[in-house]
Amino acid sequence: MFLSSIIPEINELTVIILPTLILCDQYISICTNAKLPYTALNSNVEESEKKLLVEECLNDLKKFCEKYNIIITTPDTFIGDDCRIIVSTLYEENLLKRIVVDEAHLTFDHGLTFRPNYIKLLTYFITINKTQFIFCSGSLIIKAITKISKICHIKNYNTLRGSCFKSNIIIIHIRKETLIDLSNYINGIKRLQIIRKNYFKEKPFEVLVIVRSLKKVKECTTIFKKNGYSVTTYNSTLTKYEKKNLEINMNQIIILLL
Repeated sequence: MFLSSIIPEINELTVIILPTLILCDQYISICTNAKLPYTALNSNVEESEKKLLVEECLNDLKKFCEKYNIIITTPDTFIGDDCRIIVSTLYEENLLKRIVVDEAHLTFDHGLTFRPNYIKLLTYFITINKTQFIFCSGSLIIKAITKISKICHIKNYNTLRGSCFKSNIIIIHIRKETLIDLSNYINGIKRLQIIRKNYFKEKPFEVLVIVRSLKKVKECTTIFKKNGYSVTTYNSTLTKYEKKNLEINMNQIIILLL
């Protein structure tokens, strides 16, 4: 499950928007088992509880962020007054880390599963557009990705588009210091081939792979080179002179040893 890899930051809050109450319950279970501080805002929550959450947020925002790192909600509840008050307050104080939209293809699906509130999400996102957005879906076609990118684009922010076998993912507003983890680098080769073919083509790009032993450095280097990638390694076997003069060029794999 892609969402289970999202790690909340202390005193910053992530909002996760899920299409159904069943998925909300599943992620609530994940957060509970992982002992992650969360709260839920959806139609299963009593109105009185929602009002109490709003009061908590407005009365002591710092305490609110210490108590909750994740808000789990649905599109229908997210565009409601209670959730928007909380989100807007967090945004104004630079405490809103990111918003994750699962099943984002529903924004563009006008069939039986059409959810008009997904479209309303995009309208609201324009007003909080300095937040990092993550759109993920198993059916997010290139046309949808392009449309979301245009709607949410902001000058001086990077947009990264990625894809894999199980789901297509678009991540909006990526800062340069953000690290993308391809921890399973053997499977990562296949994913990189898809990304290169669909998005980069002849454009330069680089990938950072972190491994934990010299044996893995050698193994990983061999695998990537066999698949036609240029590889640069950085580890304790290099001299200070070699490290200082190491040239890292674009369109290659960089392997670090921790």
